[in-house]
Amino acid sequence: MNDKLSKSNGRVPKTNNSKSFGDDLAVNLASVLNRRKGLMVMSCLVGLLFGAAYYTLWPRAYESHAEILLMKNDSGALVTGSQQQVENVSEELLATHMKLIQSNRIVAAALEREPEAAAAVELEGETELESDSEQVSKQAQEAKSEPDRKRKSLIHLLLDQKLGADRSEVIERVIDRLYITSGGTGRARNAHVLNISYKHSNPKVAQRVLQAIIDEYQEFVKDKFNDVNSQAAELIEKARVDLEGKIEEAEKVYLAFREKKDSPLMSSGREGADIHTSRYEELAAEYSQLAIRIDQARGRLNLVKSSLAEIGDDAGNNLQKLALIDERNAERLGILVTVERGKAETAAFQAMQPERMAGATAEYSSLLTMKTRLSQLRNDFGPEYPEAKALEGQINEMQAFLDRRAKALLVNDGEVQLTPDDVMKAYVSMLEHDLRALEQQSEDTKTQMKLAEDEAKKLVSFILEDEQLVRKRTRQEDLYNSVVERVRDINMQQGSAAIIEEVIEDPEVGKRVEPKAVLALALSMLSTALIAGLTISLAEFRDSRIHSSKELENILDARVVGHVCNFDRNAEVRKLGRSLRKSKSTASQYLVAHHLPASRVSESFRAIRTQILFALGSEHQTIGVTSASSGAGKSTMAANFSVSLAAAGHDTILIDCDMRIPQVHAMFGIANEQGLAEAIQGKQPLEKLFVTSEVPNLTLLPAGQIPNNPAELLGSPQFRAVLAELKGKFSYVVLDCPPVLPVSDPTIIAPLADGLLFVSVIEHESKPQIERAEKILRGVGGNILGCIVNRADDAGAAYGYKAYGYESSTASDNYFPAR
Repeated sequence: MNDKLSKSNGRVPKTNNSKSFGDDLAVNLASVLNRRKGLMVMSCLVGLLFGAAYYTLWPRAYESHAEILLMKNDSGALVTGSQQQVENVSEELLATHMKLIQSNRIVAAALEREPEAAAAVELEGETELESDSEQVSKQAQEAKSEPDRKRKSLIHLLLDQKLGADRSEVIERVIDRLYITSGGTGRARNAHVLNISYKHSNPKVAQRVLQAIIDEYQEFVKDKFNDVNSQAAELIEKARVDLEGKIEEAEKVYLAFREKKDSPLMSSGREGADIHTSRYEELAAEYSQLAIRIDQARGRLNLVKSSLAEIGDDAGNNLQKLALIDERNAERLGILVTVERGKAETAAFQAMQPERMAGATAEYSSLLTMKTRLSQLRNDFGPEYPEAKALEGQINEMQAFLDRRAKALLVNDGEVQLTPDDVMKAYVSMLEHDLRALEQQSEDTKTQMKLAEDEAKKLVSFILEDEQLVRKRTRQEDLYNSVVERVRDINMQQGSAAIIEEVIEDPEVGKRVEPKAVLALALSMLSTALIAGLTISLAEFRDSRIHSSKELENILDARVVGHVCNFDRNAEVRKLGRSLRKSKSTASQYLVAHHLPASRVSESFRAIRTQILFALGSEHQTIGVTSASSGAGKSTMAANFSVSLAAAGHDTILIDCDMRIPQVHAMFGIANEQGLAEAIQGKQPLEKLFVTSEVPNLTLLPAGQIPNNPAELLGSPQFRAVLAELKGKFSYVVLDCPPVLPVSDPTIIAPLADGLLFVSVIEHESKPQIERAEKILRGVGGNILGCIVNRADDAGAAYGYKAYGYESSTASDNYFPAR
């Protein structure tokens, strides 16, 4: 599995970073601040200097403070209202009085009270001589000692002479430094309290000016309230007199109205209206009944006339005609007939006559019903239907019976013979007479209704007018009572104000408020932050060095496989150096993996070995170790890495391919008279050039005599043959390569190695150097397995290679420690 991984990947795989963006940002910021400690200290000093300059040079200012309770005196208010109205008026009242206190009128008058303070305000910040201030103070004292009648004019004169054209400027200066707020703090934030403060460079002047403003404000409010009270009292008294006259006039008008002769008759209150209304209602009911009776009489008359027209003059229909007489009018008709005959029948005959007429009417109705039934049967079943024929026989018999009966109902007289037609004419005339009588009665009732309605309306109009006059008089009386009450209130409130403005905290001697220590501290911190931010940003922008392992990984696109400390600063390595001086070992003290196998430094190389072997697998044997520039400690890393491989039981050879400044022989304390150069040139067999080290399983091949053309030797086929032969003899071949940027040798060796270890020193090499080295190695096909951060706990120290120069020195045969 490892072999497959190495073939597909060819480098140590990167691990996912579980830190969030916020964590990375915090780490990077802390790293930047740690690198720029000097700039931070300088920025703090400059910031403190700014704060100290502000606190020292800023003009001193002292503030005097006072508080005034301001609220309405409800008992003395001229206008009352709801609770909400009172609250609204209170808010407006606070705003009004705040504006009043800051007005030119109040401030100018206050400065007239304190001319000495006014002069101090004018001289504040000026370059006047002290004698000028003393002179003004002396003149002010003399003005105060004058009699009251001359005092005001002298103060005016003093102000005009001293201040002159600057009078308005002084007033504006006071107003600008006069601060007013309302309310309190906490639960009392809605309190009706004015907080007044005034600033001045002299604490006593601040107190005196503020006291003068408050005194003038209180006097102004008191004077204005007394004027308003007096004017209100005069206006209300005038209104009271006018209302008295209006009430007297209203009473006279009402009495004259009640005494009018044409007033409608009425009892007390609204009872009179009930008399006419009741009469009208009775007539209206009677009129409705008459209308019903008229409709009934007209309907009866029309029915009789239409029925007579249908019956005709046939004598055989006399009984039908008589049957039209209703029971109620039969008796009246009998009396008329008797009067017509001139005599009366017997009492028994007269008593039976209505009964006979009613019976005839019923029998005629039954006959009509039977005829209707016969007509229906004939229509449904035809004229031959048995039941129809039987019903026809019954109708004929009934008709004959009724004809015989009609003769018996006729009123006969020996001298006067009344026919049924005469009787029916008399009946019709009687109905017409009844109808005309009802119609006449209806017209009379309607006339009486109209009279009753007029009387009722006249009475109602009178009552409404009476009530209107009463209400008008009542309103005037109520208004008069209210005015009288207000006059009494004003008389009681004379001398007490409608507005309560009480000083609850007198102006004190001014306290220092400027410059503020908090503001000085804030200025220092802000200055420090700005200066530090700008300088550090500029330094970071201009600094191209690599500052973290993550930056190195991003440039090389390879994982950092290990961090190695600075050997010169490591206590164990220093102690090792002292002990090696007394021992027979020729190896350098920086060969820590051999001398101190149980140390933390050796553990770092074992971790590097594990990750590299995991990435390479069994088929990759050749590992090159290089760096971007000189001084990175790549030879020390190659030597210790080789020792770590050998310690793991792998047969390893370390070849010094740096034939310009070789270091392997110095690390292990061996001779460098012959080596790789001689092997490439074929001067000695390869086996004779091997040097056995004191480290088990580790063979050394030093660089040999420094040739004039190392690049040509490394690029020759003989070098490839040497590598091929060594790969067949050893498990791992470690190549100590020259740095990439100074010379071209690594570009020849890189393609021949299975992988490269790139050594770098953070805070020592720049990003452009690493980027160029990475581009060169990738360009020739080099496979960077991983990178080693040397001197991870340090940033600096020189090494044999100087920048991009690469040349031998007198110390070239000595080892160069990985500092």
